[in-house]
Amino acid sequence: LPVPFLLLDAPGTSGPDAAINAVDAPPQVPFGSAITVVLNVSSTRDGPAGIQVRQAPGLTTTIEVDLVKDQVSRVRVPLGFNSPGFHELEFTVSMPGDINPANDRRRAIVNVEGPTTILYVTVKPGTAVAESLLAGGWNLNIVRPGHFPQVLPLLPSPATVVLDDVAIGDMPEPAWMALTESVRTRGTGLIVLGGQRSFGAGGYLNSTLETALPVTSEAGAPMSRAAVLFVVDKSGSMGRGPRDATPFGLAKTAVLAATRLLGEHDHSGIIAFDIDPETWLPLADRDDPPASVMDAWKDAPSGGTRIAPALVAATGQLGRARVDQRLLLLVTDGFAVEDDYTDVLAKIDEYEIDVIALAIGDEPAIDVLKELTSRNDGLLLRVSDVAVLPRLVSEAVGARRLTYDSSVTRPRQERQLPFFSDNDKPWPGLNGYMVTKERSNARVYLRSERGDPLLADHDFGLGRVVVLPGGLGAYAPSWLDWPAWAPFTGGLVEWAGNRFGNARCRPMVTGKSRTRPGYV
Repeated sequence: LPVPFLLLDAPGTSGPDAAINAVDAPPQVPFGSAITVVLNVSSTRDGPAGIQVRQAPGLTTTIEVDLVKDQVSRVRVPLGFNSPGFHELEFTVSMPGDINPANDRRRAIVNVEGPTTILYVTVKPGTAVAESLLAGGWNLNIVRPGHFPQVLPLLPSPATVVLDDVAIGDMPEPAWMALTESVRTRGTGLIVLGGQRSFGAGGYLNSTLETALPVTSEAGAPMSRAAVLFVVDKSGSMGRGPRDATPFGLAKTAVLAATRLLGEHDHSGIIAFDIDPETWLPLADRDDPPASVMDAWKDAPSGGTRIAPALVAATGQLGRARVDQRLLLLVTDGFAVEDDYTDVLAKIDEYEIDVIALAIGDEPAIDVLKELTSRNDGLLLRVSDVAVLPRLVSEAVGARRLTYDSSVTRPRQERQLPFFSDNDKPWPGLNGYMVTKERSNARVYLRSERGDPLLADHDFGLGRVVVLPGGLGAYAPSWLDWPAWAPFTGGLVEWAGNRFGNARCRPMVTGKSRTRPGYV
């Protein structure tokens, strides 16, 4: 007899079967980054499917896709993370009539590193960059240079140090040594922003900091020739004070530091005076100006003070010098007797001499010094703390030896910035910048119209060092209204602190609009 039977489909032999075959997700990403997870999805039939993405309880989204029979589709899933730590991601594909749910689900774990700590070092809190980073939710600590040595050892990793127009004299030498060592061995990122107290004007040339920079504080193109004559008061009052910290002793340190900023064709000289002037070092072109200063200096301050005869001798020497620029740097703490300065002022005008006067203490000849420094690019500085004398002299000389270009320049791009999407658009102009010269291993991204680096970086040990000789402050007012200010500034600090990071990951900073913290 015929036996009746029922024909059944074996499991998995009919009906659609959609599957997630693999998940490609980065195991570790910086905080604030946006990533793309790639799913390999296949199906035994053509048709629409949904992919459910679960990042956390209550945070689930669904992506609609069209699958093709017997083909692997690469589905890209963009994701962002609002908190550090380990994040479990779950992806589930669903297709009507799916007969095999066992291959529908895949998981991945992503470790989101904590936010980069930024140590922002500045003598003037409230800068545009600092305010933007704070408003954008960055982990920002603003410190004055004097507090930097105490804070640096507490920095975690990753971390970035931003120096905003900081001079070498603002911090002791051990602090600079500790900073460069942290960059070299710990991978601390370093950004150096230019300003009137930085690079050549800030005493960077041949300093410990400069060894870590991708540029040196000198001109790449030939500089004009200058004559710098130091006129130093050696009266008895200049010798008062603690040993090794008298005004006269610090004046020696200041002159030595300033001569290191001079070019190989510059002239230098020293006139010391009490009642009468004495030429210690005639104005001339020297192979080693600092060594000549050491040989000529006489540590024996004594006598009274009379400024006019010293200025007559100084302007005479400067007038005879065949140079493009003439600087007279006067250091004194004395009174001015009733002298006639008419001829001296006439020579200052005739020879276009820039007079830089540093008036020490409370009783120098201020009225006379004001008159002397009111011409050309003169400068009068009152010095109440003689310990800062070397820094002030270096800054005054460095700023006038063409370490600063005051012309308006439009940056031109030399190579693509890896963290920035608007590379091909015009860059906002700068009202000036500190003149530097790139090292052989530097990567220069922006240059001035005359070819000087405006944005450069290099690798220093484990860390990245980035310099912007024009800064992002007084020389760059138009940058604050630049539509790309936020992504550029945020990308810059993240890039500096994450040498091997994903160039697509760019935390947002806020500009004048004060938008809420977010990601771009």
